[in-house]
Amino acid sequence: MLVVFARRFGGLGGYGLERTALQVVGASAVVGALAYGGYLLLGRMPIPGGFLLSRALVVALCSMLGTAGYLAMGRLLHIEDLAMLINLVRRRLLGMGRSAHG
Repeated sequence: MLVVFARRFGGLGGYGLERTALQVVGASAVVGALAYGGYLLLGRMPIPGGFLLSRALVVALCSMLGTAGYLAMGRLLHIEDLAMLINLVRRRLLGMGRSAHG
């Protein structure tokens, strides 16, 4: 996607995409490591329930671990788009209980 953007607009300079792409790659590497580590750890543990239920639980826990890692790295690396997304979600959640007229 970045290659197509660079070709169309004559490079990535001035858009801040190079920095953001590197930040996202770094945060994604942490996600991969956490999720895989969680899979290795949880995959060896006897989890009660049937096979499907235990596998679903492993996937859910690894996904939560990866998401938490991405959010933490996003904050640590100051990924602006992630901060904007978090603020948008926060505003929507806090505004849900209010009436339309204030």
